[in-house]
Amino acid sequence: MVLSCSDFSDQHLRGGIPPETANLQYLTKLYINDNKLEGPIPTFLGEMKSLNELDLGGNWFTGSIPPALGSLPSLQLLFLHNNLLSGGIPPQLGNLTSLVQLDLSDNQLSGVLPQELGHLKNLKYLWLINNNFIGELPQSLAALRKMVNLFIFGNSFSGRIPDYIAKWENLKYLGLIGNSFEGPFPDALSSLNLSELHVSDLTGSSEGGGFLFPDISGMTSLEWMDLSFNNLSGEIPAFMDSRNLQYL
Repeated sequence: MVLSCSDFSDQHLRGGIPPETANLQYLTKLYINDNKLEGPIPTFLGEMKSLNELDLGGNWFTGSIPPALGSLPSLQLLFLHNNLLSGGIPPQLGNLTSLVQLDLSDNQLSGVLPQELGHLKNLKYLWLINNNFIGELPQSLAALRKMVNLFIFGNSFSGRIPDYIAKWENLKYLGLIGNSFEGPFPDALSSLNLSELHVSDLTGSSEGGGFLFPDISGMTSLEWMDLSFNNLSGEIPAFMDSRNLQYL
């Protein structure tokens, strides 16, 4: 019998991932999330070529994300959230062209996002919440046309919110809160029919001293909107009365 799925989530495991794990060459799913595993993420995980889901979230892993993880050609899900990882995102993760979900939230990751992330053309869900990333969102991300959810709360991203986000026709959840993006909110994004919109702390100001309320008239499915701390001015548009908003 060939083992294809191994689920050790929430088992109060301690220590590190044993090297013998690399012998499970037919394993497609490995869940070791929500334990107390520590130390660096082992590079031998990059030898497990059959993996399509790898969840190491909710542990005490330290050190950097090993570039060897970029050697998993079938990987569709990579969850490394809620650890103590530091350093930048290795450009080698751009080799994971089958990747659909990537969660690196709640770590101590830093630096600019590598251009190579734009190679992840099947990516639908990207969570980078509560890290120390800086700089502008790279132009290469324009290629991520299947994106459904982009949550990058609590970093130090800067520059303008890219207009190319408007071409992500499948996008439903956009979260940019707690960064240093420059205002105003791009008019181009009004074409998106989002379910959730979170944008705060826009820097700069218009000639009138504040930013006008963004044009979200096309977002007829909007249920959750947070536009805190954006120095908005003027009246709230009348079309807001017809929204299905549950949180404002």
